[in-house]
Amino acid sequence: MKRIYYSILMVLLLAAGQYACKKEEGAPFISKVALVDSLKRDSGITAVLPGTLLRITGGGFTDVQQVFFNDVAAPINPALNTSTSLIIPVPASTPTGADGTIVPNILKVVTPNGVAEYKFQILAPPPAVIATSNDNAAAGKTIVITGTNFYKLSAVSFGATAATSYTYTVTAITAVVPVLSGAVPLIVRGEYGADTTSWTFNNAAQPGVGFMANFDVGSSYRGWQQWGGISTDGSATWYNQFPGHTGDFIVVNPSSAITPGNNAWWGDNRAVMVAGSPWVAAANAAAPAANYALRFEISVPPSTPWTQGAIMIVPNGNFNYMARYAPSETAPNGTFSTNGWQTVVIPLSAFRKGTGSYNASGEPPISISDLAGAGANGSLQLMLYNDGEEDITTFRAAFDNVRIVNMN
Repeated sequence: MKRIYYSILMVLLLAAGQYACKKEEGAPFISKVALVDSLKRDSGITAVLPGTLLRITGGGFTDVQQVFFNDVAAPINPALNTSTSLIIPVPASTPTGADGTIVPNILKVVTPNGVAEYKFQILAPPPAVIATSNDNAAAGKTIVITGTNFYKLSAVSFGATAATSYTYTVTAITAVVPVLSGAVPLIVRGEYGADTTSWTFNNAAQPGVGFMANFDVGSSYRGWQQWGGISTDGSATWYNQFPGHTGDFIVVNPSSAITPGNNAWWGDNRAVMVAGSPWVAAANAAAPAANYALRFEISVPPSTPWTQGAIMIVPNGNFNYMARYAPSETAPNGTFSTNGWQTVVIPLSAFRKGTGSYNASGEPPISISDLAGAGANGSLQLMLYNDGEEDITTFRAAFDNVRIVNMN
C-alpha cells in the first residue's frame, strides 16, 4: 500500500512541476528583432520592408498563437520556433503608412499568457517601374507608366530630362514625353527611393544590341526578311492609317477570311518575318531567359478590332519553342484595339517547348541560347493563326521595333 501511495505522490509532484514550469514562463517579451541572414542576425533592427524574414528573440514564446505587424497577422511555422525565438516573415500586405493612413508601427506576439509589444516600423518599398504604354512615343505625347509603390513622388524623368508634366496613383504615372535626343532609361524618384529601368525609352532613335528590326528602308536595323507581311516603305496611305509611327513598319492584313484551324501563315500577308540578329551580346548567350523579354509596338485601329485568332511567335523557324499572343481573349467584350501605338511585352519565360506544330506546353527555355541558338543570334516569326472557333473576317494590325530587352 505504501508503494502505491508513493507512486501516486510522485505523479502528482511531476504534474505540479510541469505546471509550475509553464507558469514560471509567464508573459511573453521581445528583447530583439534581427534578420535571419547569418551575417546580420547579431544586429538588432527596428525597421524593415514588407516580405522580410525575421528572427524575433525574447521569451515566453511557448504555444505562440499569433504574430502581428501593424495589426496584420503573419504566418507562423511551429517547426521554426522555440520558447525564446521565432522565425517570422513580414506579410507583403503589411501597411506602411506611405499612403497617408495611420499605422501603429507595433510588432505583437500573442501567447496564452499574454501579449508582447515591440516598437517596430514597416518601411515603404521604393518605387518600381514595370512598363510603359508606348516605349517609343513622340515628344508631346502622353504615356502611362505602370509599376508599384508610387508614393510621394518628387520626379519623373527620361534620362536627364524631366517629364513635361505628370500625375500619378500608387500603380500608374501619366506623363507627357519631353523632347529627347536618344535612348534613355526612365527614372522615378520619391520619398522612399528611386528606380531606374534596365531598358530604355525612345530606343527606336538609338538602336543597340538586342534591337532586331525597325523595318525602316535603308536602315542597318531594318531586320525584315522581305516577305510575309506588308512593308509600308514610306507609303502615305499606310502611314495615315497608323499615325504616331516612328518610321516604316509591317502590316498584317490578310485579304480574305481565315477559317478555324487555318495555319497557312506564309501567305496573304499574315506574318512579320524578322531577320536573324544578336539578341544579346555574345558573352550573355548563356544568361537566364527569364531575365529578358521580347518587346515590340503594335497598332490595331478601333475600326477593325482584333476579335479572333492569335499571333504565334517562334524563333529560327523551327517551332522548338513557341509563344502565343492573343490580347482579344482578355480584352473587354473580346475586342482588342489600341489608341495609337502600344508596347507589347512578352517575357521569354512565356515561350514553351513545342512539338513541332502549332502548340507548345512544355518547359520554358533556361538560357537565351536555348531560344536564339548558339551565339544568341536568331530570327523571329510572328504569324497570324486562327486557333479559335469562328472565322477571322478582318484583321489589320501594324508591328514595329522588335527587340529583346533585359528586364532585370
